[in-house]
Amino acid sequence: MLAEMPAKLFMEWQYYFRQRPFGEVAADIRMGILCSLVANMFRKRGKRAAKPEDFMLGEKQRRQQTQQEMLRKMQQFTMAHNMFVAQQERKTQ
Repeated sequence: MLAEMPAKLFMEWQYYFRQRPFGEVAADIRMGILCSLVANMFRKRGKRAAKPEDFMLGEKQRRQQTQQEMLRKMQQFTMAHNMFVAQQERKTQ
């Protein structure tokens, strides 16, 4: 298909993709938005707000998390999850 596509049409598709990503890129953007929303719900006052890009794989390399950082993130996730489940249980009672 690409071999048969005129260069002008290919460039138009590239432009369209930059304006309205689709496929896995769009899924990564949506997941980044969702993750930043959840992270910001539970961030402490004075801490920098998370951005969708913080949760997306990109061209820039990130440093490897330490075990302590991974443990802290997992504890934060577990606390948030447990709070959500407890709220849901209270609603059903």
